[in-house]
Amino acid sequence: MVIYGTTVKAVEPDASSNVVIDVSQAVEINSQISCLLVNCTFYYNGSDLDNVTSLSLYGSSPYGNMKSFDKLAFVEDKNSIGRRNGMDKAEGDVSATGKLNSQGPDESALVLSWNKATNFCPNAFKCVAEGIKNKKSLSISSTIAEAVPDGRACCWNRDSVNSVLGRSAATMYFREVQALSKNLLNLQDKIEHVHFLSTIDRAQFDVSGEYEGRIYLINRQTMQSNIGKKNKVCTAKGGYLVEFYNQKEFDFVYKFAKAIGGGEHFMSGGNDLDNEGVFTYFHSKKPVPYLKWLSGQPDDYRGKEDCMSFRLDPYGLNDLECHDKSVRLICEIPIAC
Repeated sequence: MVIYGTTVKAVEPDASSNVVIDVSQAVEINSQISCLLVNCTFYYNGSDLDNVTSLSLYGSSPYGNMKSFDKLAFVEDKNSIGRRNGMDKAEGDVSATGKLNSQGPDESALVLSWNKATNFCPNAFKCVAEGIKNKKSLSISSTIAEAVPDGRACCWNRDSVNSVLGRSAATMYFREVQALSKNLLNLQDKIEHVHFLSTIDRAQFDVSGEYEGRIYLINRQTMQSNIGKKNKVCTAKGGYLVEFYNQKEFDFVYKFAKAIGGGEHFMSGGNDLDNEGVFTYFHSKKPVPYLKWLSGQPDDYRGKEDCMSFRLDPYGLNDLECHDKSVRLICEIPIAC
């Protein structure tokens, strides 16, 4: 698990420049490694450059010396990306990604990331945008100094932190990193959740609240089709026909369905199509645990009832035909890992 975006140091654009550079920390929780990302961005607005021909990242050379810089990576026309010769051999696993929008309207960006490097990092970085202004060549730049302490490696692990900070301080450092990363994960989950909810057509689905990392959708219109096609409706939303594994979840969904009303039968993923009398879930193929079947159910009326639904009144599970046109389906959507 890798979380990017903990800013170490950044230079924001001012009135005279639209070049931005920031240095961030990439944290890999499981192996407890912290590495660097350097992001060079040029925001095109037509005032600095008529068009941009390249975007480059420089690092101080030798390490810690602000007087001279080596070009570390660049992106040019047609999104051609290059790095300094021998960079991988000298500095381990280093990757560069980028895009160039020569005449806007979007920004151009170049990102350099150290993934497994163990040697020292540049102390300072410089982002340079080159292009044409009034038919003349022009370059604009932003520099970030002391982004990395002198002698500091691009990537840190527990052993290297121990050697510099001492074991107790290193333990505290990694605890803080893990706590920060957990907060970032939670924030990311919330953002993704809000974005997902905004994509649901409320004219087609009613949406439940969250229950143990899941939400539930009930389609507003009944549909006459087989269970596979019904499940595809849920798959398109990132889920599957609901699977009940305990009474608490069953009660939660029942209360949701009762609150919205508009139907009597609600389809789940339970079925005995493969083995009469043995109900399994369509998505997971797991057996359906006994919950709250209505009295005398399942009864396989006329030998055609192979799908599991629940009724609002009376309250409980019932088997019915999978093609039943009076049923509304319930989708279960996981929203958290």
